[in-house]
Amino acid sequence: MKARPRSVERNVAAFLSRHFVQHNLSPVERIPVLGRTGPDITINEWGLVIDVKSRLEVPRTPFTPYPVIAFDDEECLIGARLKDIPLLVEDTLATPIDFSSILVRKWYLHMQEWTLANHPTGIPALVLHRPKMPIGAALLILSQENRRRLITWKP
Repeated sequence: MKARPRSVERNVAAFLSRHFVQHNLSPVERIPVLGRTGPDITINEWGLVIDVKSRLEVPRTPFTPYPVIAFDDEECLIGARLKDIPLLVEDTLATPIDFSSILVRKWYLHMQEWTLANHPTGIPALVLHRPKMPIGAALLILSQENRRRLITWKP
């Protein structure tokens, strides 16, 4: 694995940890294992099972100026920039965008399968990032159904 994705995973974990600590949740860390098929970030009380994808193949389309987006009618996915995570857990309306990606769907379904098999109470999620992008602009992707679980979750 190249150095860039590892640093992105560490930076995503640090960014999420700052948010979690502010809300009295445990911080998360990058899981230091190469070749894993599961999450890249440890799982805390919130239950997000996160796979970080930082590569040029990550589609550009979902990186919109909208803080919360809904896309992929088949999987009913929702996304928010990392810097806008507080809006994801409020009942902020998502802006629908005309976007669907076989690659993003494949990544999401893989995390969904892994989560069901290994951490059934977890919430499968992706963080989409393109090289040289600020970490706060990366997208946290999960299903709309799981977003409702986060909104109603109480620590």
